[in-house]
Amino acid sequence: MDLQQALLQAREKRYRAIVLLQGDELWLKHSFRALCAKLGEVRSVVLSDSAITWSEPPQGDVDSACTQLPSRHFKKLLGTESPILAWDLTTPMNHDALAASSGIINGGGVLIVLSTEHRNNDGSNNETKTNCLKPSEQRIFGNFIKHHDAVVLNSDNFDQALADLSSSSITEAELADPERKHLHLNTEQLNCIERIKHAATGHKNRPVVIRADRGRGKSTALGVAIGQLISSDPQRKVIVVTDQKAGVSVLHNAFKNAINEPQLEDALSFWPSDALIDRRPKTDLLVIDEAASLPLNSLEQLILHYPRLVLASTMHGYEGSGRGFDIKLSGIFKDSKKTPRYETLSKPIRWGEQDPLEQLINSTFVLDANLFDGEPSSNGLAPEPCKASGFQNTEFRWVDQHELANNEPLLRSVFALLVLAHYQTRPSDLAHLLDDSDLSIGVLYSNDNSARSPNVLAVSLCVNEVFPELDDSQLHEQIISGERRLRGKLVPQALAMFYNDPTWMRTKLFRVMRIVVRPELQRHGLGSLLLDQVLKKAEEDRYDGCSVSFGVDADLVRFWGKNNYQPLRLSYRSDASSGLPSLMMVCALNDKTKQRITAGHPHFYSHLLEGLKSYYLSLSSEALISILSHQSLSSHTPIINKAQRGKLKRYVNSAYAQWDCWLELRALALATCSQLNTAETKDARQLLEYVVRLKQHHELMPNAGKKAWDHYLREACGRLLSSLDNKKTEEDKLDSET
Repeated sequence: MDLQQALLQAREKRYRAIVLLQGDELWLKHSFRALCAKLGEVRSVVLSDSAITWSEPPQGDVDSACTQLPSRHFKKLLGTESPILAWDLTTPMNHDALAASSGIINGGGVLIVLSTEHRNNDGSNNETKTNCLKPSEQRIFGNFIKHHDAVVLNSDNFDQALADLSSSSITEAELADPERKHLHLNTEQLNCIERIKHAATGHKNRPVVIRADRGRGKSTALGVAIGQLISSDPQRKVIVVTDQKAGVSVLHNAFKNAINEPQLEDALSFWPSDALIDRRPKTDLLVIDEAASLPLNSLEQLILHYPRLVLASTMHGYEGSGRGFDIKLSGIFKDSKKTPRYETLSKPIRWGEQDPLEQLINSTFVLDANLFDGEPSSNGLAPEPCKASGFQNTEFRWVDQHELANNEPLLRSVFALLVLAHYQTRPSDLAHLLDDSDLSIGVLYSNDNSARSPNVLAVSLCVNEVFPELDDSQLHEQIISGERRLRGKLVPQALAMFYNDPTWMRTKLFRVMRIVVRPELQRHGLGSLLLDQVLKKAEEDRYDGCSVSFGVDADLVRFWGKNNYQPLRLSYRSDASSGLPSLMMVCALNDKTKQRITAGHPHFYSHLLEGLKSYYLSLSSEALISILSHQSLSSHTPIINKAQRGKLKRYVNSAYAQWDCWLELRALALATCSQLNTAETKDARQLLEYVVRLKQHHELMPNAGKKAWDHYLREACGRLLSSLDNKKTEEDKLDSET
């Protein structure tokens, strides 16, 4: 397809044209300006990290200016519109910026890709310089150059392509998508608007969840609905939650067009999520824009607190939502006893259906990955047999990145599973998957003879965290003192700083970054089976231990503990993705690492208990108990001695007051967590919250007075003491039999 055909198709079908300019930097700069001038010098946006100034605005014509933005600031573009977008790929690519920014181009607009890399039309290299590209970058270039609707221009054909445009009369008015000048709402949007209004006026606790790909008119529908709600009741207040206010310009403009009085604009306010969670202002309707971009913990707090709310999120794209987000969200709704109503916007508004650029972006960045698409073949490599309970012909093997980059079905299946399990997966994660030489990719699949090819059941991603300079004492000192930080060596650096112990930087760790099992197959032992394979590889490659870091959750702590991982550090800052403190755990593979873990436990547990008064106030009692239960595997196990037991029994029999044996009650709480399998019972949780977390009795038993609480606590302590005595009797009997 030539340039004139591409632009005419874009104009007639409301597609976005795809133009690649390839040449040296001077030629690119001249050609980009010449092309924009031929298109009528319309407003354009360039994502660029290079020192090149791509265009200066014509004198006195600010509207025709070229906005140049570093790729790291790409979120400022989200929710805005532009007829022309240019990607400057003369420097390394920002995959998140590329995938997300394409959504700002109007139907009839143009994406211009600027590259110094020369390639044949079949995607093969013309210059050895291209061999320096990373696999993920080669994938992007190959997909774009081979696409049938892409126009590739260089010094050989550029002048002729521009000359052929003289008769096509492409103007700014045509590129600006004239159909957008007047608001036309389709049936899906109208239904969505009514559903939003009902969330504000109907029964409480029936949130609306709006799901849509980019360009489907989600922001417009939100703005119109809010405008109509406030116009019908000027006293109504609406809050929109957004951490990127520039990204809601379309919503804001639709709202202003929908209200019938200009002064009503003050009834709508925009709040960042952290300020909203801290202050909890009153509102008649809470709208969470791009809900999947918020940490789950933050999202859960808002859902629990506000009875009337609307959640909107992009199904694909940089938010990485889709079905993975739906799964997480449904669990929150179930726990909060709220009944959601779902609305889906499927028809594109800002561009035509079957738009080539949308299809190209989705396939290139695997944004449309479906776990149930065609499954990959084994590619002729001999897998390693392994057994999983309830599954036949289950096999595991480590997949190298060359195979992954050249086996599209395998790549899509693996990435689809990662997206499903971690709803904030981003295009940069795909680049990391293909480019990071320290990454090991394990695939567990069922080679069922009845299927055409093996089905991917689970995936593990592990990274080598061995320090390049194991004995560099100067580097170690700089890291411990906070002067330096090496990328990709998360756990050894964090533990070295936490314990002020440089030996952790001489410990060779194999970190599990992700471990993912298909949702319908979870709780069948496949996760532990994957970890067995990780452990086997770590032993073969002579690592000192395996490690993991994750947002602390009771179920996850128990899972990793069951697989012999020990807690060693709990961050006091919340993880950006989960909104929870990050817990680091290590599984020792030799005696030296075991000794290091044992030596660190007293400091870890003392630090944890002290932090409960300040840094870990939001840590759930279930998560705390699951962490404390690991004390039973260390020399720091709390023990109730004879004297403590005597005082506690007197307290149970009402001979002592609480304060007389406060230290003994605290010791009982910690011993219960570390020694009893029943540590998650109500008695253990209540005692822990009262004497360790220092919560007041009315917080723990709202409907009871102080006397009733004291009576309950004495009986609870009696039950816990009895359980400890029974366990000790069983252990003594076992020892005597042995």
